[in-house]
Amino acid sequence: MIHADNMSLALNTLLKQTMTPHLCDLRSNTHYLQRIAETLLMLLPLGYLISSAVCDICISGIAMCFLIQSILKRDYHWLSQPWLQASCLFWIYLCITSRWAINPSSALVESLTFARFPILTAALANWLLCSPINHQRLQQSVVLFAFFTCFDIFIQYITGVDLIGRHAEGVGANASLMNPELFFNVDHFRRLTGLSNKWNIAGKLTLLAMPVMTLTAYQASHTSNTLYRILLLTLTALLATSIMITGERTPIIVIGLSGMLSYALIPTIRRFIITSVCLTSAITGLILISNPSLQTRVTAHMYSVAQVTVLDWKGDTKISTSHAPLNDHGAIYYRLLINNSWQLFLNHPIIGIGIKQMPETCQKEIPDNADINFHGQSKFCPTSPANLYLELLANTGIIGFVLFTIIVSQWFRVLSHLRDDLKKQPNADTVFMLGLFVIWLMQFFPIMINSSIFFAWHGIKIWWPIGWLMGFSNRRDSS
Repeated sequence: MIHADNMSLALNTLLKQTMTPHLCDLRSNTHYLQRIAETLLMLLPLGYLISSAVCDICISGIAMCFLIQSILKRDYHWLSQPWLQASCLFWIYLCITSRWAINPSSALVESLTFARFPILTAALANWLLCSPINHQRLQQSVVLFAFFTCFDIFIQYITGVDLIGRHAEGVGANASLMNPELFFNVDHFRRLTGLSNKWNIAGKLTLLAMPVMTLTAYQASHTSNTLYRILLLTLTALLATSIMITGERTPIIVIGLSGMLSYALIPTIRRFIITSVCLTSAITGLILISNPSLQTRVTAHMYSVAQVTVLDWKGDTKISTSHAPLNDHGAIYYRLLINNSWQLFLNHPIIGIGIKQMPETCQKEIPDNADINFHGQSKFCPTSPANLYLELLANTGIIGFVLFTIIVSQWFRVLSHLRDDLKKQPNADTVFMLGLFVIWLMQFFPIMINSSIFFAWHGIKIWWPIGWLMGFSNRRDSS
């Protein structure tokens, strides 16, 4: 009787597993698709650092492989996930509302291609990163390219040219330590590009650097070899310093806030976080003292921008770059950016202006203002609002904002138990994932200045980490 009951229970369990497969049960018999997707996944960190175009090739390639794989296997159970259903609803909404954009065809194309982001996340969570081997290889890829980029930034800082021949940008871009008079001139600050084709390398590096720094701090806390511990802490400090010397304000703020959040979430490495912060402060302090142009940008300029964007963004209407110091131009830029983005939202509060329609809509709807002189122009129309919440409001309206909020709330629901599990079982893997979780959280910091979430290089900072985190969670649940 007991034997029969056991057989019945086993049969019911088997039927249940067959009818409702686990999220990580999608296994590829299409060998070449899996190999292509895995290769693109390992190259994704490098493509992300180099350019948006290369990054998009990796994103789109992985998404296409996943869709073809699902069609060939007739396996669509991953579509039942609430966050993905909300993402599909958001995507459909973007496509429908593009009809009322100032340039409907352009808005529709941008809306259609947005689908690559949620499909990428689904592929990572339900296919590629359910594999421990792929997880480990991607982790190694992130560590490798993070330190390579760190080294490349230092080379560009010293010589003016990085390892692949890209020059720094801005006034005095060709300056180097070989020309001290120009290099240390306060009016000749250079913006470092590193591997990137723009000056956003620091913003990109923060995504890779944060989990790597938590990993090296953890390894330093679990070694008895003093020299190895010093090496790990030095590497952590150099990684943080490489972000600092780019002079990019937002990444510096992000890495600082991420460090504080890591201190709160990962008790086992708190002592080594403090040590790394002290070491980073010492190195960057010496660099700032010796480089007045960098010091001015990091201190006076950052304060000026913060004052305008946070404390006084609806301040005086008279705005001019004609007589303003060079370091105040950023403050003027952000004041105009926020004011114009908010005005566009007020003009289109329900459905917004459409994806990537800001320059044309701004030129048409924002009136010329004689009190504004932004490099000879009477108004300023950028490519995006440069803030997650302003962008959602201006581009997608209140409806789009609510839909995206639902997506994020579903992500937090999925990750709520994972965060507690990771804190209870600290090891190299879980600490790395906590670091990734921290830097992902920073993308939702309300007053952060960043690029458009509909551009590959910034959008991936939201969709890639969450896919990795959910894949890690699904693998732990299945085991």
